[in-house]
Amino acid sequence: MAGARRNRAKLYLGVTLLIMAFIFVQSALPANVSTKESDPIVDIVQEPLKLERKPAVFLVRSIAHFMEYLALGASLFLTVRDVRKSGKAGFWIPWLIGAAYAITDELHQYFVPGRSCELHDMVIDACGVAAGVAVCWMIQRRRQAKE
Repeated sequence: MAGARRNRAKLYLGVTLLIMAFIFVQSALPANVSTKESDPIVDIVQEPLKLERKPAVFLVRSIAHFMEYLALGASLFLTVRDVRKSGKAGFWIPWLIGAAYAITDELHQYFVPGRSCELHDMVIDACGVAAGVAVCWMIQRRRQAKE
């Protein structure tokens, strides 16, 4: 069983590193490139929701931040769970790792042309991590209750 958990931990760590790399690459894009990527989605969302351009951009980018970090939170939870000898993961360790990554990601954006370091993005990112960790944690608790 320990060998299987070790193999899963390696897989989850690989997924976690891929998600982190994806986030890093997206954050390294200059503002004009990032805007060009998100504009088609903003166009789709803007009209049905009857939003002005600026709120539509904020909504789309906020959801993107949240979803990226939700995936990171879930993968961090699974990685921590399978690295620990107990085979259990709590909420705080994966959340702290993910929230710390969110902070470093925003600091990284400060040095990218046209991008900035935004506190509200850090909060959205940390909430995304919390959501990913919480979903996995609740599933873990439910499974343990059945055992």
